[in-house]
Amino acid sequence: MGLDEVQIEYLQSLDLFIGIPCFKTIHTEFHKCCLELQKLFIEAGVKHEFVHWHGSLITWSRNEMANYFIRHPSNYTHYISLDSDLIFKAEDIIRLLFHREEFVGAQYPWKTLLHDRKPRAYEVSSLEPCLGYPVNPIGGTDPRKAHEFDKWHKGLVAVSTITTGFQVLQRSVFEKMITYYDTLGTARTYDSGNGAPHYDFFGNRPTGDGDGYLHEDTAFCHDYAEAGGTVYLDLMINVGHEGTFVYDGMLMERLHRGEPIKPGWFVIDRDWKPHYPGKEGSSTG
Repeated sequence: MGLDEVQIEYLQSLDLFIGIPCFKTIHTEFHKCCLELQKLFIEAGVKHEFVHWHGSLITWSRNEMANYFIRHPSNYTHYISLDSDLIFKAEDIIRLLFHREEFVGAQYPWKTLLHDRKPRAYEVSSLEPCLGYPVNPIGGTDPRKAHEFDKWHKGLVAVSTITTGFQVLQRSVFEKMITYYDTLGTARTYDSGNGAPHYDFFGNRPTGDGDGYLHEDTAFCHDYAEAGGTVYLDLMINVGHEGTFVYDGMLMERLHRGEPIKPGWFVIDRDWKPHYPGKEGSSTG
């Protein structure tokens, strides 16, 4: 990856914490991706630390890493959240860092196929049209109506929730959430066993009205929004999700075709194409 002096200088100003929750094993392909990422960081002179947190309860592992991150004396600048069954390019982490957003991530498909979505004749060589993505735009709307144009031309769209497996979070994300949690008393803390309460950033829980249930990804994004933050999704990054085979696809391509992202989400016009500043026919609508 070619980086200029300005980009390298920015990266060298960071102190990165890469948190990887796992139970017993890490997928081989994921490990290869991490080695490529480490190689890139070393060559660019970027301060970083990989932390693998083992535990059978994934929410506990995420919470322990987040609390370690926020309390560590090194004052890490960014928390990079990676799940150990993903396949990614090191350059995609750099891309997320260069967005310089407080909370930004990429989305990967569920490890399942939507059996009611059969590929059309010209798609028979690919299972991508049968994939679903667990992501929600703001208010459940078409992302064209939710985007900020200065973000959209970079491939970013504001969303209400994304999964936690491929995120770049600035330190201020957790600081905002702690300030918000402190207004709730003990509702978002638990005994860590060492006398210092830990914050339950990734706790599963029922919704306030009792009509639903927030799993760790949704709860984290929900609390960050309550703290005044905005979650951004990069549509241009393709992350594979390793299961019985690698489930991978790119959200922007799905949007370009006008296909639904998942059941109950939006379907956009098939003739829609993204517009970019300076291009003929560009639009801010």
